[in-house]
Amino acid sequence: MVEVLNDDQLLDRYSSAEFRTALRRLLDVRHLAEHCIITSKYKITQPMYDPVALTAEGQRIVEKMVKRGIPYPRARFICLLEPLQADLLVDPLATDINRLVEVLSKQVASSSSVKQSDEQVIRYPFTYGRLLYDKCHDLGFNAKNQISHRETLELLEGTPQGVFQVGNFVTGPYGIIESSHKRFCPPVKWVMYHCADVTCTMLHRHLLETAYDADINEDHSKAAKLLDHEYPDISDWPGYFRRSGMYSGDMYNDFAGDGLADLLGDALSEPELRLFFSKLLNSGPALRETLRKLGGPSGKAGDIASRLDSAQMLQLSLCTSDQEMFAALDALVLAGEIVIPDGEIRVPVVNGLKYTGAFDLQAELSRHGVRIQSEDASLSTLRLRRLVRQMYRFDSEDDRLELAWHLELRHEGTDTLDAVVEQYLRSSTPRHAVSKLLLARRSNFIVAAERLTLADKLMKSDDDRINGVLWKLGFSVEDFRDPHQRFWALHDNLIALTRQTTLRGRVGPDEDDVRSAAVNYFVALEDILKDALMFTTWALTTDHYSSDRRFTYRDEIDAPRALDTLRARAEIEVDADGKPRLTIEDRISLYPMMRGFGLLAKILRAYQGAASQHVRANNRIPEWFKSQELQRFPFGHTVPFLDLLPDSQTDILRTLDHISTRLIGAEVSDARNDWLHSRRDRVETERLRSSLDAVRDAVEAIQDKGFSRQIFRRVRTQRDEAARATVVLSDNRGQELLLLWPSGLGWLGLPGVDLPQHVMTSAQFAEPSEVLRFTTQEESAFAKMWADYPRRPRKSTGPTSSRIYDSAIPSELGD
Repeated sequence: MVEVLNDDQLLDRYSSAEFRTALRRLLDVRHLAEHCIITSKYKITQPMYDPVALTAEGQRIVEKMVKRGIPYPRARFICLLEPLQADLLVDPLATDINRLVEVLSKQVASSSSVKQSDEQVIRYPFTYGRLLYDKCHDLGFNAKNQISHRETLELLEGTPQGVFQVGNFVTGPYGIIESSHKRFCPPVKWVMYHCADVTCTMLHRHLLETAYDADINEDHSKAAKLLDHEYPDISDWPGYFRRSGMYSGDMYNDFAGDGLADLLGDALSEPELRLFFSKLLNSGPALRETLRKLGGPSGKAGDIASRLDSAQMLQLSLCTSDQEMFAALDALVLAGEIVIPDGEIRVPVVNGLKYTGAFDLQAELSRHGVRIQSEDASLSTLRLRRLVRQMYRFDSEDDRLELAWHLELRHEGTDTLDAVVEQYLRSSTPRHAVSKLLLARRSNFIVAAERLTLADKLMKSDDDRINGVLWKLGFSVEDFRDPHQRFWALHDNLIALTRQTTLRGRVGPDEDDVRSAAVNYFVALEDILKDALMFTTWALTTDHYSSDRRFTYRDEIDAPRALDTLRARAEIEVDADGKPRLTIEDRISLYPMMRGFGLLAKILRAYQGAASQHVRANNRIPEWFKSQELQRFPFGHTVPFLDLLPDSQTDILRTLDHISTRLIGAEVSDARNDWLHSRRDRVETERLRSSLDAVRDAVEAIQDKGFSRQIFRRVRTQRDEAARATVVLSDNRGQELLLLWPSGLGWLGLPGVDLPQHVMTSAQFAEPSEVLRFTTQEESAFAKMWADYPRRPRKSTGPTSSRIYDSAIPSELGD
């Protein structure tokens, strides 16, 4: 009986760095060999098992396998797949790992297409982006509960080789490349899909089947029984790996880029990926040299990128360091070559459930660049605390005094500086603390730029630098700027002009000055009114729960639909000649906008009168609501306005009527036309002043009721010992919304409280403070990539409850 060793004994026996490196490389290759897809005709050939050097214990086990009817070639290769028992079955130092990788690499590189044949190929699914997701839909596999091996091969046929990395080995169209930078983004054998249940937003997965009847797989199952009998207990290999730091990736690095492939594959369009790869090619000679050895194209970076497909570029990108990829992404975003609108945060989509490392990390991209974000929100604060210690040497009295001076810290009693700094970081907002630190001295920003990989040369202002640091640390960086700030500045300026006097008496302002100011002002007013009217129409009349983008406003898609809703209602109201009293064009002008709010009120009243026609069908009510009593579903109608509390409905109708009445009564449209399209000898300001007062009243009502897309963000959270929480959202005007947790309305798919969002404060659908909340998806290359996502099967061939698909119900509160 072989002795079972604990971690101390293993560390003593296998202590050399050379051995540990060889063992890690061996296990990484083993991982790639085990987690692949093969055909039923796949064979273990002599070039595959020859490089595997057995230990004496391994030779003993092989002899037992052969006696059990397992041929020697497969028995020897199975030892590679199961090397860690009471003792090692394979000698890492004697095994020719490079030759083994070379053999397997040829099988990976030759598998551009797979059919049921005797091809000696290894397949990995290309799981990034939409390719397999869409093909799964097109083949109808998303209507199945599982897919077979034959269907797996059909799905993979004609698709690129999957790109994964285990340790230094990277799979892809070029086979297996050894990178000088290790990561752990291991192969997966599944394809993601959405089920037919429109009330379900979860991604489900089909496991992709390898050929279980392949000789190696059948014999592997037989060998597993033998190994279980031979080794009831195995040595503490996990403890050995943990204590010697033998991880395939950088497990405890909270900025590790193991998830970069998911971001690149899911969040960059193909043209953006080519820009990124071109940037990497120009960052140094190493990547070009790798490409040359692989027989790839040469020339200018852009020309090379244009000749490669997405899978090739992804595989080659993983041969560069995290820092090189961070720098390339940051440079492209900050220079505007990759355009990311304000508020857009790109994250993995079909790979959005994958997190890496000890800190559950995932890569994200915004207009501030790339960052490595944790699912644990507390990591941001821990990073900030560490950054302070990196900026100031706490063992230096001069640095400690300077830190206290910069942060205006005061010692009280026996409190140490460490304690005072800790209290400061807890009591100050992240933005305030980072601002103080960055602007205190130049060396602080140099440290931050180095530690956080900031593209400091592309940052044009202190605000850019502060936002960059906040973003990289993991904090929210969106400030509380009023989206209507420019409008109010123009409004105040125009008011001031109308009140001007001269020393000669009460004489009005210069007409050209007023006209110039009025042009910009009325353009800004039209923008506000149009956006508010389209958004409010969409928000109150759209079935958000059944939408593919639940509670998400897309201006380029939803605004035209809202305009059609208003136009259809306007065409009903005709004069004596049968002509519409109000004409709404695609480029809606100011007067129809002013009338539009009252028109929307009429639409909503019509819905009230026909509420029974808009009751949600039973098959559109989520299964989870029918199966439990803790979580409620308040959207019994397909028109959200009908599910608001009665007082809320009344308030909204009254406000919509008031906005139209106020603007029309003050002849705002006529005042606009007077100043923009006519000239007079004398400037008359009374009518303009009256119009400006009406506009202020109307726009403030729009903002107060949440009809405009004001941005609310979480400003504080209070918790008690019973895990009850009060979350406070606030906008730049100081309006606050209090959300209580736990909530019986937590499964509705409303925006999570950590997201910037639009709060329709007047649209209350449940007590004590549940109102409609929305996010905006801006038009971008990323939005276009996922425009018709999710895609659902036309018919369901089986149950679609969350229990069948092992779906988790998301929490809005976050951690």
